[in-house]
Amino acid sequence: MTTEQLIARLRRECELAGSQFNWASVHGISVAYLSDVLSGRREPGRKLLDAMAVDRVVSYHPRPSPTQRQYNAAMAEIERHFPGRSDL
Repeated sequence: MTTEQLIARLRRECELAGSQFNWASVHGISVAYLSDVLSGRREPGRKLLDAMAVDRVVSYHPRPSPTQRQYNAAMAEIERHFPGRSDL
């Protein structure tokens, strides 16, 4: 889930609790902190994520190196000038 989806879910949970104050009180989180998370001023921390039964997962994905990007751009240019000629 994205941060935006998490915040939307948190908003729904606050509505179901009757207010941000009620939700924060039940979960031992300050209303000011909850408000900061809902407004995007702060990232949700461990206590808030635990209250929502959500884990933060960070992943890293490889991207082409500058050399690979140059090669890809050169190959695209060749294909543009010589369509279907993969032997060049």
